[in-house]
Amino acid sequence: MSTEIDFKSLWNKQPVDASPDIKEITAKAEKLRRYTARKLIIMNLILLGTVVFIIAINLNIHKEWLTTKIGIILMVTGMLLYLVVYNRMIPLLFKNNPDNSSQEYLNQLIAIKRKHAFLDTIMINIYFTFLSSGMLLYMVQFALRMKTIGGIAYYGIAYYVVIVLWMAFAWFYLKPRDARKRQKKFGDMITRLEEVNKQLKEE
Repeated sequence: MSTEIDFKSLWNKQPVDASPDIKEITAKAEKLRRYTARKLIIMNLILLGTVVFIIAINLNIHKEWLTTKIGIILMVTGMLLYLVVYNRMIPLLFKNNPDNSSQEYLNQLIAIKRKHAFLDTIMINIYFTFLSSGMLLYMVQFALRMKTIGGIAYYGIAYYVVIVLWMAFAWFYLKPRDARKRQKKFGDMITRLEEVNKQLKEE
């Protein structure tokens, strides 16, 4: 009696179920779509709330300098412009069809990923440029109202340095990190759906 183990024979006797669970993958794709939709709603609420807050506060401030008015306009314009482009994803995110095939989910996720890539590169740079320029211009009037050099220096350090450092941190660290994480999530899901569709075509 041979004691040699026939690994090939054992392998062939295993149940053939190597194909990924399509329902599981499409459920995860749907979960990712819903998560992205919630983030869009939250972003709308935050930015619109910020715009309303900025406008409400500045209705009660006597704006003597043109730089202050330009700063407000730049900040509000940057936020609204970002939201307009971001909200173009609404048809993709809120088109909920339970009968969607894996191919439809794949096309949907690819479209969302492309729009996010545009937001994470061009639009976020435009947003930060408008926001940082607006904030710096907005504070010129208040900084120069200080009567002493020490007051101006203190205000400048307390505001401009902190704001510039925070904007630089957000722009060069937080923004790229979040963009990479988001693109990886969509990239992994797109790869899995592509594998499903390839297997379905081969069957």
